[in-house]
Amino acid sequence: MAVPLVGHFCPQLVPRSAAPRSIHRVLSATTALAAVATALAAAAAPAAAAATFPFFGVGDFWHSFEHPFHSGPNEALLHWEAKGAAILTSSPDVGGDVVRLTPAVQGRSGIMVNTIRTNSNDFSGYIDFEVRTSKSSHEAADGFGFWFLRDSPALGPAMGINEKFVGLGVVVDTFANTRSTRVPYVYGLVNDGTRAWDFSSDGAKQQLTPGCRAELDRPMRMYVSYEAAAGTLKVAMSQATAHAHWYHCFEATNVHLPFSGGLFAVSAETGHFFATHDVAAVQIVADHRVDAADAPGAAVNPHDVHSTLLRDEHDTHVPAAGAGSSGGAAAATSGVPPEHHAQMDAAFDAKIGSLRASLAAMGVGAPTGAATSDVATLSKMELIKSVVTEMLDAVTVQQNKFSGLLDAVNRLNAASASVHLTSESFSRELRQVEHAIESLQYATEELDGVQRSTGQSLAESHRQVADATARHTSASALALRYTLFAVAQLMVAGLAWVLHTSSFGQKKGGMV
Repeated sequence: MAVPLVGHFCPQLVPRSAAPRSIHRVLSATTALAAVATALAAAAAPAAAAATFPFFGVGDFWHSFEHPFHSGPNEALLHWEAKGAAILTSSPDVGGDVVRLTPAVQGRSGIMVNTIRTNSNDFSGYIDFEVRTSKSSHEAADGFGFWFLRDSPALGPAMGINEKFVGLGVVVDTFANTRSTRVPYVYGLVNDGTRAWDFSSDGAKQQLTPGCRAELDRPMRMYVSYEAAAGTLKVAMSQATAHAHWYHCFEATNVHLPFSGGLFAVSAETGHFFATHDVAAVQIVADHRVDAADAPGAAVNPHDVHSTLLRDEHDTHVPAAGAGSSGGAAAATSGVPPEHHAQMDAAFDAKIGSLRASLAAMGVGAPTGAATSDVATLSKMELIKSVVTEMLDAVTVQQNKFSGLLDAVNRLNAASASVHLTSESFSRELRQVEHAIESLQYATEELDGVQRSTGQSLAESHRQVADATARHTSASALALRYTLFAVAQLMVAGLAWVLHTSSFGQKKGGMV
């Protein structure tokens, strides 16, 4: 397992105002330690990748990230570059920072690619991801992918990357184009840059070997290991918790790549249907190398810090002679190597000084030798001297103007870089605002759902009250009818009694 000590040495932590000699001694010791650790890591990485599966440790600083995220001088996420819809945000589901490759919006693609290239193809590690469904989409789509590629990927239809890639991938396909019921389906595939993406078969025509199922709406952990010499790709799955039970997904053999050393990437894509694709952590053990073509300005290691500080120390204590020093300083501030300008200025100043010394040695006032024998020659030499001196003065003026022009160009370069950084920051802010609007849309939809549910509950309650009222009214009417009937019966009985009494009294009186 690689030693992560080297990676945690960051140039922002070294103040420019520190004593140069102390910095030199500390950086020399740190560089020596870093070299030893890097050598040990490079020697141990292939063996660790081959022997450790599933991998439960902490990945290399160069190829990994987890909460809390760390940024670099030109990178929102250190050693990683975001493309497309990918943004850095926080998720209440995982309780920390996540890379949101796509929001739950139609037709989005996002990539997060590692800017540090590996030396070999052996690696082992895991990726924590979550595919979260949306109430606004009938199904989740299209899916998520983990990649090991020869080149930095561009946006495309292969789960977010260009379809004719060179490398291997492990895909989590969430939409069943064949209307099968096995999604989300996890499988592996390899491309040599000539095969197009076949999304219609749900991996049946591309997969290296039959894969396995994953889960939606739950943080998942994908364990991946690749041994280049054996040509073996292994994948296992579990829930993204510390002690979750893992299960074997697939093991593909005879997997060989047409390159040595690649880049890691994660990507996702949505189509007509959509889902939120988040990556909470990538922890990978692999060796590394710094390639300026792949990571311009992004690869930060102790050796680069050492050389940069030593160059700054030289520029501070040994300034360039003459007027060219300002141009060198301006070049240093804009990121252009100043030693070329400093060497050119020093050489030019040395030539000017030599000519001026030679001309001074030709001065009049020493009445010996040829100077006294040929006054005409001396006058011509003085004329030549004055002309050459004027030429040297003009060259010096032009050199000063050229240095000022270099200074202005370097300031323009610095301003352009600042505008570029500001533009990128503004783009990130716009993506964050877009994410906030989408979150507000989701909250509004949930509020609408709650409102509809509440309305249905109120309607049901009203219907129940109406039914109870109707039942109560019906019972009251029945009781009233019975009461009226009883009263009528009593009245009839009373009337009959009165009539009977009256008749009986009359008959009795007649008899008397």
